[in-house]
Amino acid sequence: MFPTFAVPEPLYAPMSWLLSHGVVVASLTWGTLALEFFLACCLFAGPMLRRLGLGLGVALHLGIAVLMGLPGFSTIMFGALMLYLLRPGDPLTEVLTGRMSRRRSRRTEGETDVKEATTAQAGAGAAREPVPDPEPVSAD
Repeated sequence: MFPTFAVPEPLYAPMSWLLSHGVVVASLTWGTLALEFFLACCLFAGPMLRRLGLGLGVALHLGIAVLMGLPGFSTIMFGALMLYLLRPGDPLTEVLTGRMSRRRSRRTEGETDVKEATTAQAGAGAAREPVPDPEPVSAD
């Protein structure tokens, strides 16, 4: 029987073999420290490095949750990463997928604007007449 906070039983044999090599242990130790230092530097970085830091930080803490049996700690760290790597104006979907900014840059002049598309969807099925421009008022 394994303790609560440990490598899961199916992963015990491969992990014990991996961790019996000093180079692997040193690489994991120094790699974790370097990644945590990078995450601290991401606080002052631009949006692309913050997205990279968010992905790497989530991967690191997901590994901690699975391999060390600490899901509570990892969940708290996911929240902390999101709090300091996401800015108030960053939409979460753009941060997680990175697709929204690319879609905006590919837009051409012939495509409909977001406002026009929303208006077209709202009035789908009903034909609308164009509203005439108001006549100018003369200053008599």
